[in-house]
Amino acid sequence: MRTETTRRTLLATWLSAAGFGSAGCVSRSDRDDGQTTVRKYPHLASSRLFVGSSMSIALPDSTTRTTNPEQATLVVLGQGTNVDGDQVVEWLETGVPVGVVGDPALETLAGLVRAGNIDNAFDADGIVAGGARSAKAAAFYPALDAQELHTYTSFGPAEDSVDRWDLEGMVKFVDENDRVQ
Repeated sequence: MRTETTRRTLLATWLSAAGFGSAGCVSRSDRDDGQTTVRKYPHLASSRLFVGSSMSIALPDSTTRTTNPEQATLVVLGQGTNVDGDQVVEWLETGVPVGVVGDPALETLAGLVRAGNIDNAFDADGIVAGGARSAKAAAFYPALDAQELHTYTSFGPAEDSVDRWDLEGMVKFVDENDRVQ
């Protein structure tokens, strides 16, 4: 059953999520001798991504792609996506996180869910987009126990293109939310 969430709660969630939009290398011990090897993109390597046709980032070979969004860890769309807002909201309603890469990612994602039927599924009053800095990558993660969306954003210099680390951070955010729920 969904509970009522206040606009203040959603805004606080968005503001706190905006601060952890960076990802780094993760060490993992794969060796018997006790030495640590660094594995690049460990979250991408352990995920199943549905990648929209407008997405132009080359993914690591270790990333699993799926053609079925409902089986994805994360649906990733690029700027200029041909996916409509109703489809994005439907994925969120079924518990599939959705992300957009490319500046302005948060504005694009917020625009998609507003164009969809978001008010019937989630408390949309707290969905804000924009601000002083534009996000290179953004994702919404639907909370299973409430009408709220957790938000991930990745910021960087405007001249920097979106890269694999932005996607790694987005998938890490989804993995961490999966463990909490």
